[in-house]
Amino acid sequence: MNYKPEEYKYFDEEVYEYILSAIVQNINIERMRQGISMKELAIKARINESYVSAMLSGNKKMGLKSLIAICFALECDIGDVYPLDFVTRKTYSDRISDIMKPLDIAAKNYLMAQCVEFVKEYRRLTK
Repeated sequence: MNYKPEEYKYFDEEVYEYILSAIVQNINIERMRQGISMKELAIKARINESYVSAMLSGNKKMGLKSLIAICFALECDIGDVYPLDFVTRKTYSDRISDIMKPLDIAAKNYLMAQCVEFVKEYRRLTK
């Protein structure tokens, strides 16, 4: 699908399909990150296993009740799996990038400081 969030003008079937497929993808990522099988997820969400499998493979559309039950079972918020912030038009990965930027800067500064200390120590030991 070639839908881009910044092209959003009104809600239509293409936007719906994009959001739904991204939610399913994010749920599967979170499920695998937690090491939960589809069967375990179905049990925790109290949804039939074949229905969970069909939803998470994209063969059946997920309703709000199922989404809430799955998020509850995964102990995550709907916002954690929702792919798009309609205020900023940012995708989930864009929001993660925004969160990571300050961490990247801090990590670079830390590594730079470590390198400087290493060079100082190296020079001191090789005199």
